Amino acid sequence: MRSFKRIFNREIYKQFFRFCFIGLTITVFSYILFLILYYFLSINYIFSAGAGFIGGVLLGFVFNKIYTFKSKRKSFSTILQYFLVYGFSLFFTMWLIKFLVEKMYFNPIVANLILQPFIVLINFFGTKILVFKNKKW
Repeated sequence: MRSFKRIFNREIYKQFFRFCFIGLTITVFSYILFLILYYFLSINYIFSAGAGFIGGVLLGFVFNKIYTFKSKRKSFSTILQYFLVYGFSLFFTMWLIKFLVEKMYFNPIVANLILQPFIVLINFFGTKILVFKNKKW
């Protein structure tokens, strides 16, 4: 039983570390894409932010599929499920941050920081279990 627990912990930690590393990399990529579109090409900030988000999610899909979860799934529904997980995460974050700021009187910066660990966990387990069907622990 102990060896199972060690394997579980080692494998989940490795995947979680990879997921976080890719997440940080993709965040930088998304922001650079936003800056290029908005600052250098003078494209509307809303479109630039949306394009940065979509570009980041697409690149994140590729890297998480190949590197984090080593998924062999090849279907359009996989990428659709990935976007649904991240779409849910985005709207959930927006709803919670609004609640924390308007009802609990948190500073928006603090509220966003508080939510980040929960959002990372939702995204990690959502992509691991629902998208890439990677239940190997």
